[in-house]
Amino acid sequence: MSVSFLVEARDVPADAQVVIEPQMDFIGPPLPQAFALDMDDIEDGMASWYGPGFHGRRTASGRRYDMDELTAAHPTLPFGTIVVVEYPRTGERVAVEITDRGPYIKPRVIDLSRAAARTLKLGVGRVDLVALRPEMVKDFYDNNDSTVVALSADFQPLEMPVVATTDLVHHRSYSAAVRAMQCDEVIIVGLDERDRPAYATAKVKAIEMTSRPLAGELASAQRADSPN
Repeated sequence: MSVSFLVEARDVPADAQVVIEPQMDFIGPPLPQAFALDMDDIEDGMASWYGPGFHGRRTASGRRYDMDELTAAHPTLPFGTIVVVEYPRTGERVAVEITDRGPYIKPRVIDLSRAAARTLKLGVGRVDLVALRPEMVKDFYDNNDSTVVALSADFQPLEMPVVATTDLVHHRSYSAAVRAMQCDEVIIVGLDERDRPAYATAKVKAIEMTSRPLAGELASAQRADSPN
């Protein structure tokens, strides 16, 4: 259906009508969709940080502690686990890699590096935690060949289509990937040939963020659609 507009023009008779046909916008293919990644809820609680007195020492994982990297100590999580830490008091969020054991002061549940604590603006405080364990990354890729696990520049865990990423650059560690990441890039969490976590940065093409319904919401919708 076309729509006609009446307009006045100086170079046409006064009783003439000029018909303008509106242009239709081009509708291209739908954008690739990205989803918030399902993470493992772990115990929330008090967080603290450790710094200069431990800088350069060997951690329980064998790596040397660098207080300027985004790492953390946890009592039980496997080394290489990525933990997203949110500090409700400031509204800040950061993702850290577990490389050490601790804390040893109750009721603290996680010990952050100085860099992570500074990102959160935290001294000691209660935080919310979700985790991405190495075995979860392996299970993900065992069941997906067209999407990747990604962390956005504001540390939002995502499931993203491979076709939405470009210019992949591999890095030797999670902290190296964080340092190299630009604001228009994501960190891709993958696996090396030994099924250990591996990290890369990639630029992101246009995507559409989509939220999956929660299990309870899906069940409610199914009940509403079912006949009485």
